[in-house]
Amino acid sequence: MIYKRFSKLYLIILIIFFFFNRINAESNEEFEGIIVSVNSEAITTFDLSERIKLVLKSLSLSDNIENRDSVRERVLDLLILEKIKKKEVTDANLEYSQEELITFTSSVYNFPKDEFDSFKKFVEEEGLDIDVILEQLSTELLWTKFSEQKFASKVTVNQEEVDKIIQRNKKKAGKTEFNYSEIFIENENADSWEDTEKRMNKILLLLKNGSSFEELAKRFSDGVTSENSGDVGWIIEDNLEKNIKNLLSKLKNGEIKAPVKTDNGFKIIRMNGKRKNSSGLGNKVSFLKISTFDKDSIKNLSFDINSCNSNFQDEPDEKYSITQIKDILSSEISEDFLTLIQETKVGEMTKEIEINGEISKLLICEKVRNEKVNPKERKKVENKLFSERYNQLSRTYISNLKKSANIKYINK
Repeated sequence: MIYKRFSKLYLIILIIFFFFNRINAESNEEFEGIIVSVNSEAITTFDLSERIKLVLKSLSLSDNIENRDSVRERVLDLLILEKIKKKEVTDANLEYSQEELITFTSSVYNFPKDEFDSFKKFVEEEGLDIDVILEQLSTELLWTKFSEQKFASKVTVNQEEVDKIIQRNKKKAGKTEFNYSEIFIENENADSWEDTEKRMNKILLLLKNGSSFEELAKRFSDGVTSENSGDVGWIIEDNLEKNIKNLLSKLKNGEIKAPVKTDNGFKIIRMNGKRKNSSGLGNKVSFLKISTFDKDSIKNLSFDINSCNSNFQDEPDEKYSITQIKDILSSEISEDFLTLIQETKVGEMTKEIEINGEISKLLICEKVRNEKVNPKERKKVENKLFSERYNQLSRTYISNLKKSANIKYINK
């Protein structure tokens, strides 16, 4: 079962609690003193200790003073946010049923609803408090309801705007796109660069010690991509800052670069992939795929456009095989082959490509450009615009709530 893998089991914790600074207590903070008061609601050392325990467990880190020191401040900061959210949903008289909580929990941790009791048992066997986890989940469930009620109706997506984005994307066909992930550490003011760099170095240390990039992005990134495990997605080269573009063009897949200084902070960047933009590529492509496991036999192969109309039948004793592919959608072609197709004219052969020991060349027979907008592409653009605006409203709202909250640090 998926929930048996601990790092995935505690995914919601990655969204709710994280960050760092100092700790002046023993590994198990048994004395329950009040640390912070948030709108008259107390956060105790026990509350903080339990949250830290969850974070360290999900990061696969030992529960010791050094590691607690690395996450303490951020855990406390997001405990404060939880209290603020809880007050807001309580004032709005929002409620949830047990069935809703079970459904929400199972969707977060990806297990069947009828295995909820097994889920709770597993959590307890790991030495964690199921009540603490369910308390976090219930607050997030109600906050999700609150956000949908408050912001969903306020977000509009203009169809003309969608059309402009789609047409702009088509004009960028053939340009390079980069897929990368980031952890952004925001610098608060001109005098805090040294502290910001220290925060970044703590994250790099956790990364070096084996914590996953995705989990650290959820906990530590100050950017909007933290909600997506730091995943920025595919970005066209024209939309990147020059220094980021130059950096990505030199990185290999999986390679991590830090620090990357920006105007308002530092970034830790991981390269995920590179490809040619296919937005303007004809949606249908026809080609011959010539494949072999003998590197020498494919080097001198030569086919021309007339070969596209030939009938080929593979023979068991042939050194290579020929497969005819007709009218395949570009969206159904793997990125490696799609890049080769984009770089090659009709009637010409692509460069060699090797995948799992098999060497292939493609003879491009036809590219059919479809000027009609794919409904899926339109929906994708609409959803992206809606999500960006919805999340911005929600983030701004919670930020303003925190500024106006009555927060008193008693024993930070």
